[in-house]
Order: sequence, then structure tokens, then C-alpha cells
Amino acid sequence: MAQVLTDLAAAVGARVALRAAGAESARVTKVFASDKISELLHHGAPGTLLVTGLANTHLLRAAGLVEAPAICLTGGREPSPELIDAAREHGVTLMVADGTLAETAETLNRALEVAAPENGGPGTEDQGPGRKTTVTAGGGGCAVAQARCAAPGTADGGCRQDAGATSGCSASTPGG
Repeated sequence: MAQVLTDLAAAVGARVALRAAGAESARVTKVFASDKISELLHHGAPGTLLVTGLANTHLLRAAGLVEAPAICLTGGREPSPELIDAAREHGVTLMVADGTLAETAETLNRALEVAAPENGGPGTEDQGPGRKTTVTAGGGGCAVAQARCAAPGTADGGCRQDAGATSGCSASTPGG
């Protein structure tokens, strides 16, 4: 199950700076947030809404490469005319949200989960058999704690947390 792009924009109160053709029906299956182009490239895919504080034309090249339908700029930063032209050229919807990267990602992830509550609960992303990722937002970024689940179905899920964190945030719906 996925969420319609325009519904996600409304959920976070984002202004649409450029509406690409088909934006009204574009489906988002994953949200990924980072201020690093390399992470956006690594985790982006068709159906991924990229969330970032970056506002340069390289961002649109990255979105085009991963076939992301939209980018949500955070911090209320208005895109330059060059960025809007690049979004138009790449066919990417450009949105602007007033919240921080973490706040915006958390709100979008919640809205995406409402579309697919079977996703495993707030902030979880299925990583295959016996693994899941829990997304938590806090401070200036997002921490992602990896969990290994040895005995799914037990009271605590049979999970233990691995050490580590990443600067990116994501959540996705199963079956994309």
C-alpha cells in the first residue's frame, strides 16, 4: 500500500513550489530524509519521497537518477529559480515544509504508516526475515537503531538493539 503524494504534502503542511505532471496521482511507498546526497542516492528509489535541507540543483540530478517523484525541502527554505527549473526539467515535484529535517521526516513517516498500519507499528521498516529498523527522530537528525529479531511473535518481539545510527531517516510500506 502507498500514499498519494498530495496527501503526504498536506499531512506535513508543505507548500508545493512546483507540481510535476502526474503529481496528483503519484504514489509514495517510502520516505527517506538526509542532508547527504550520497545517502539520498543510496536509499532513494522509484516511489521514494526525498526529504532534505539541501537546496541545490545537484539534488534534482540525484532525484532523477533514483526516479523519486518528489523532494520536500525542510526549514521553510524557498527554492531558487534555478532549482525550480531543474525540478521542472527532471519532472520532480518540489515541496517546502517549515519543520526541521527530523520533524518533517517523522510527520511524513507517520502519515505513510497510516496508509499501511500493517507496516509493523510506528517507525518500523521491514528489512527481511528477522530484521527490522526502528526510526526515531530527535535532536538535529534521526537515529536509526537496527534490531535483530530472533523470535518474532514473543512478547518483546524477541529483538535486541544493535549499536549504531545513521543520519538518514526512512520508513516504507510493505509491497511498495
